[in-house]
Amino acid sequence: MFRFLIISLFLFSIFTAKAEVQWNRQKVFTTYKLTESLKIKSDTKVISLKKDSNLELVEVSELSMIKVFLHKYKVTPCPNKKFVTDLQLIEVKQDEQDSIVVGVNMAKNCQLEVFIDVNEYNLKSFVK
Repeated sequence: MFRFLIISLFLFSIFTAKAEVQWNRQKVFTTYKLTESLKIKSDTKVISLKKDSNLELVEVSELSMIKVFLHKYKVTPCPNKKFVTDLQLIEVKQDEQDSIVVGVNMAKNCQLEVFIDVNEYNLKSFVK
């Protein structure tokens, strides 16, 4: 019985360590890791944020006039503090659905801004 409990706890910890965190469960001033790499493009450059890059959630706000939530993350290590992009769409894989789409842009000082539709706010994100 004791072995079963230990094995169950071990498997549970492995499963939860790899699981994506839902958008609505993320906490400000918590550091998360990307579950997959993201390519963010400007007019002249492409920056790739590698899988397991650190993203510290620094702000969450609801933009009710356009029915989205805005998450702002500090990216570390910072590939380029002056890199700024326009809004672009990125797919986020889901279990029940093929994927959802979020809006992403990079602001000054390595701040990643993510816009999530209010109807998809309880679904999986791209961080763990």
